[in-house]
Amino acid sequence: MITKYLVSIVGEEYSQYLISDAATKKRIKLFAKLIHIPMILWFVLGYFLTQQLFYDVSVGMAVFAGLVCSLFIYLIDLAILNFPKNIWATLFRVALGFVFAALGALLADVFIFEKDINEYLKDNKQAEIQTLSNSKISQLGKVTSKSKVDWLSAQKQSSCEADGSCGSNKSKQKKLQLLQTEKLDERKHFSSKRAENNLRYKQATKLCGLFCSQAEIDKKYESSLNKIDNNEINAINKIEQKIEVANRSGGSGQKGTGKIYKAKQKHADELKTKYEENTANLERLRLSEKESISNIYFDIDQNSGLINRIKILHKIVWEEGISIIFSIMFFTVFLIFELVLILFKLLGRETVSDRLAAHHERIAIAKIRIAEMELRQFEEARKLGYQGPLNTEGLPQ
Repeated sequence: MITKYLVSIVGEEYSQYLISDAATKKRIKLFAKLIHIPMILWFVLGYFLTQQLFYDVSVGMAVFAGLVCSLFIYLIDLAILNFPKNIWATLFRVALGFVFAALGALLADVFIFEKDINEYLKDNKQAEIQTLSNSKISQLGKVTSKSKVDWLSAQKQSSCEADGSCGSNKSKQKKLQLLQTEKLDERKHFSSKRAENNLRYKQATKLCGLFCSQAEIDKKYESSLNKIDNNEINAINKIEQKIEVANRSGGSGQKGTGKIYKAKQKHADELKTKYEENTANLERLRLSEKESISNIYFDIDQNSGLINRIKILHKIVWEEGISIIFSIMFFTVFLIFELVLILFKLLGRETVSDRLAAHHERIAIAKIRIAEMELRQFEEARKLGYQGPLNTEGLPQ
């Protein structure tokens, strides 16, 4: 059963196979086995190529595309096998082999270096998101800081009006300066912690190998970053509370909560509401930046096409010498797989069946030539007046 399949897949008649010599039978089986190599290779390549080119393609469609590619290369190799040895046919198949090997090696590179390509895309996308977000955050941060200064100033005026401490109060001012310095130091401290966390994340990502989980590293990084942000907010809030208490302390001892105080307090409350709105907007903007960064890989899967990945692969390959070696190796392997069948056909020795077929072909050609010669002699004789029959003794039967 298997023998019949092998004989039929290379286009041979099974009855002719049975009367062939042993060497010819071995060669037919060898060709039948070798023809499966490019077929399997192009089924796999067609499958992955379809998944790379078309987003959210079904498995069934990818398998169908792989089968079409496999059938295409099978028909070409079958034609080469059954075609007599010819330099032009051989050169055509070799040229196709180089093209297919280059394409196959390129797709293999895209698949093998997928992690590096995704990391490159992620870094670029993250830098783009941070650049846009930092500009917006900086502008809104300035507005928020100003609104806070305005609110605190108005609140101070209201408190002064309430407790009569609007005169000079050097002790309170000195305490407020110390608190402001403490708040600035806290911000510098947490900025340093963020820088350390980013450095650890980049090092962990760079050292992450083929069996490493990038998602786990990203999750740990986000958790550490959130913890630092929360600690900073708590620390700053405590200092703000101290500043607010200091603003309300001190004074001359004369108190008053009349119309002037109420007007100042109303103005301070309005500024506080504005400050809180700006703070909320600033926090939403920061959360939006974090969410965009966390969704980078999903965005890459949806929007990065094969051409874009090939461009990035080209940059990665030429930046690292080892990548060039891998690309050459993949190309060589694919080229061998593509041309193994044609190489065996070209380098194979003639068998008894080949010689017998060639002998029968030479006999047939000789008979045809004899028949053509007799036909020319008959035509010349007719011109001289011969009226007899044509001698068909030498015609092929």
